[in-house]
Amino acid sequence: MENKKNVIIIILTIVDSLLFLLGISFWLSFSMVSRCGHSGMISALFALRRFESLVILILVVIIAFWILSFIKRDREKFKIIRIITMIYLAISLILIIIGIVFVGSYYGSTTCATKVAIKADLAGLGLRDSANRYAENNDNSYEGFCNNSEDVALVAENIEKNKSKLYCNDSLEKWAVCANHDKAEYSCVDSGGNFKVKDGVCDENWNYTSCP
Repeated sequence: MENKKNVIIIILTIVDSLLFLLGISFWLSFSMVSRCGHSGMISALFALRRFESLVILILVVIIAFWILSFIKRDREKFKIIRIITMIYLAISLILIIIGIVFVGSYYGSTTCATKVAIKADLAGLGLRDSANRYAENNDNSYEGFCNNSEDVALVAENIEKNKSKLYCNDSLEKWAVCANHDKAEYSCVDSGGNFKVKDGVCDENWNYTSCP
């Protein structure tokens, strides 16, 4: 019976150690990511890891309490395991508290990822190439480009997935598209090769054919 208990304690300690290292690695990888400094996919991934690390560290705390309850009567015998477990427990609790207090960081990173994704959709070469092909096939005119281009429809669909909306205007010689990042900022791309981030709102009243 005593041997069985020893084996259980050792197994729990190993599992706790592995979970602790995993939780710390997730936490550190999130902390090293600067907001808006990476692609939307990477930003979203590391934002998600903040929650994953919290879940893992909570498991570390639960297992640590379980280990301490097992060795309660044999503290001297399991002195090293007790010290290691207490260290895991203390660090995990501190990080869990920090994570809960600053849980808004996830939403900030998600917003950032959305912003980067919208910029990437607008700044891609697809719209410009599509517009040039459209003009070549329509007497060097951009009129009708917004309503008849599959690429515009595709970009609009992608932007809608990021809770925004694409607005597109065209004329004989020019075209421009825009999409909001939030309530006070939007990105704009036009036929002149401009890509701008502007303060303000892009909506149905935005009637430019070149970025303002």
